[in-house]
Amino acid sequence: MDTEMTRYESFAEVTEDFYCSAVDVLKILVLRLHDYHARCFHSLRDALYDYFSTDAAPHTHANVSTKHTVTASSTPRPP
Repeated sequence: MDTEMTRYESFAEVTEDFYCSAVDVLKILVLRLHDYHARCFHSLRDALYDYFSTDAAPHTHANVSTKHTVTASSTPRPP
């Protein structure tokens, strides 16, 4: 530690240098976290778009038939 302290004239310079380094590290972490969340959001958005698009999802309302046929047997089922 003594060799590192010889570079600085006072404790204030050490504190200022450390503070600037800490702020730079925090900026980098915030930017990386923002990029990570943006990628996750875009991946989720793309996945949902692919899932609900009419070509990829046969269950969507555009592809579902509205005709329902009910068949009832007139003979009772055996027990």
